Parts: sequence; structure tokens; C-alpha cells
Amino acid sequence: MIEPPEVPHHHAHHDGAPRPGWLKWVVEAVMPISVLLLSIGSLYVALHTGAAMDKLVAHNEKLVKAQSTPIVQYTTGNRDPVTKSPSLSFSVSNVGTGPARLHWLRVTDDKQRHLHFQPWLASLVDSEERKSLRGVEILTDDLDGTVIPARDERIALVWAKPAESNLVATKIWERANIERGKLRVEVCYCSVFDECWEHRFQEGPAKPVAQCTAPPDAVASSASGTGR
Repeated sequence: MIEPPEVPHHHAHHDGAPRPGWLKWVVEAVMPISVLLLSIGSLYVALHTGAAMDKLVAHNEKLVKAQSTPIVQYTTGNRDPVTKSPSLSFSVSNVGTGPARLHWLRVTDDKQRHLHFQPWLASLVDSEERKSLRGVEILTDDLDGTVIPARDERIALVWAKPAESNLVATKIWERANIERGKLRVEVCYCSVFDECWEHRFQEGPAKPVAQCTAPPDAVASSASGTGR
């Protein structure tokens, strides 16, 4: 028995038309290329999003630091702001946006550097005059390690002018009132992020420093009759 020749079978589309071989090759080639392009696009989006997030984090860090930066200023006067009576005052204030930890304060006159204002005042008084300061109220604070909140002030020394009956004490007060204008005051302070600045108030703006290291050459004497 002779069998009829086998008729070749053709692949057909869903509409019954045969699919050309080149179209099959195109479909098979386009699929991996599409996947590759999609992967590249996803990688680009991920990298771009990561860079944007890094910039956002850096911006937020700068914003937080800007909102937490202390700025310390020094002020002195010779009149009580409330009563308007003669009174010597020396203070530091924080006009910045964050708290300031004051590590040290130094006072320099024409002769030497002092640890704070009390030993400076003592240097203006001789041994005989010191007796006249006994019982005279002089309020002092060395301020080392003091945390000054933003928009706040700390008093380093306050001395109301003595009664005129105490001629020697009045003379010392007037001497201190003249000499205070010659003082050079310097401080070192840090923020809550341990960013530190050293400020010599008569020499320009504060300068950033790695840490607050106190100058070693300072005199720490104190005057009798002064108190905190």
C-alpha cells in the first residue's frame, strides 16, 4: 500500500494565518532587550532616588545645626538697667539659636591674663585697700562649664557702687569702672553637636576650633571681701 506524502504543517496565528520565521526571531530578540532596558531604567531611578535622599539628609543636618548654633557675646556696663543706679556688670549672653556650653573665659588687661573677672578686680586692689572691701557685696561667677540657653544671659560679676561713706571702696569702684574699658575678653564654647568656637571679642568674629583648650598663662588670685 502506497501512503500519500506527508503534508508539511504550518504554525498559524490565532486568526489562522501562518507566522513568518523572521517575526518569531524579532519577538524572541525584543523580549530580553526590553527586560534589560527596564532593569537599566529601574537602576537609574534607584540611583537618582538615593542621591536625592542623600541631599535631603544633608540639607536636614545643616538645617538642624543652623537651628542649634550658639553665638556668645560679651557685655559690660556701669548702670543697673532697672534701677539706673551706678553698678558695674560683666556678662556673657547667647544670641544664637541653640544652647552654648561655656568651657572657659579669660580676662586680659595691660599686664596679664586672669581667670575670670574676680581675680582681675583683685589685681586693682592693694593690700591696704583690700580691708575696705570687707563686707562689700560683690557678686561673681566664673561661668566655667555653664550652659547658656539660646536668648539667655549669665552674669559674671556685678558690683553696685559702694556708699560714699566708704571712700576707699568707692575709689576702687571708680578705678574698676575706668579699667574695664581696657579689658580684652575671650571665651571658648561649644554647641550640642560639639562644634566649638573661640572668640576674642575685641579682635573680630568667633573662629571655629577643634576643641576648647584653655590658655595656661592665667592668674587665679582672688580678692578678700568678694563673694558669689
